[in-house]
Amino acid sequence: GTQQVVEEFIARGLPIRYYKRETNAGAAANVTSALRLGKGEYLIYLADDDILITDAVADTIRYLDNNQEVTCAHAPWFLYDEVAKT
Repeated sequence: GTQQVVEEFIARGLPIRYYKRETNAGAAANVTSALRLGKGEYLIYLADDDILITDAVADTIRYLDNNQEVTCAHAPWFLYDEVAKT
């Protein structure tokens, strides 16, 4: 139901461009394709089980703005194991 969900977000006014492959190319190819097709000043990869830490993202954007020679960065992240609760 991905396409339906995306269409609902678009109907709410979110600026989403949706691309669907004819065949499943796997995770690595999809991430590469998404980054290649992305437009805008910044691109972010966010998986379905990821949660943005907004302050960390804002700090990373400030870092990129202040260091124009840097073309790629990642915000700090935390790993939480739902099974082990750690």
